[in-house]
Amino acid sequence: MSNAIVGMAHNLGHTVGALCHVPHGVAMSIFLPYGLEYNLDKAAEVIGELLFPLAGPEVFHATAKKERPAKVIAHLRQMNEALHAATQGKHPRCLKEITGRDGAQLVPRALLPTIAEAIMLDGARLTNPEEFLPADALPVLERAWEGTPLGH
Repeated sequence: MSNAIVGMAHNLGHTVGALCHVPHGVAMSIFLPYGLEYNLDKAAEVIGELLFPLAGPEVFHATAKKERPAKVIAHLRQMNEALHAATQGKHPRCLKEITGRDGAQLVPRALLPTIAEAIMLDGARLTNPEEFLPADALPVLERAWEGTPLGH
């Protein structure tokens, strides 16, 4: 892990984990599609290559190169939907669905501006392909809270 370059998905995951006590794996399952969407302009080719290990060689080769990045993101969202269904709704698909053992919501919508400002305390944002500042983080957090794509 110390040799890996991470970006905004980890930055958001670390921050939400620290402020709201969200497990890192849960945060990553939610934020990874948003991180890929956010970085499409600078990393589409690399993102498209993820289709091979995610969906297999048949899907990879049958998908036009320019369509692969969007298919990767859609595949990740489908995986989250499948986990949500397999766990009878216990696996959250978005921030508003994350609850503690007592059923209380762990990421209140009112906390999103605080989370956006706190991203500056985590170095993972520095290696993100696109610049990522609090003003960039807030709309991403709002979409991740609702579970709606960025619509790149």
